[in-house]
Amino acid sequence: MRWFYDKQLPRYLKASPESAFTEDQGRDEEAWLLEYLGSSLRTERGTDLSRIAAVTGRTLALIPMIEQGLTAEHLTLDQAKQRVTLSPQEWFREQSWCLAVFDALRV
Repeated sequence: MRWFYDKQLPRYLKASPESAFTEDQGRDEEAWLLEYLGSSLRTERGTDLSRIAAVTGRTLALIPMIEQGLTAEHLTLDQAKQRVTLSPQEWFREQSWCLAVFDALRV
């Protein structure tokens, strides 16, 4: 789901954040997952693996690319908080890491 506000100015001015509308753009699970990974990996909070598991049922497998990233400290895996984060130096390579994490997510 994507969030948006009414395009009619009078209704928009009366709206509160709680009254936002949702719009289903027909994204499938993989499209949602790629978008979520791409946007969350380039933040300090990183990617919430528990959210991914709740939405898709997928869990992270430690495939070689992920293990190499952890060893080189490009990635951090906090198993207690269920988060994967990129080091800030890797944020500009977020698309590559996005695909690597996507490949590591197993049903």
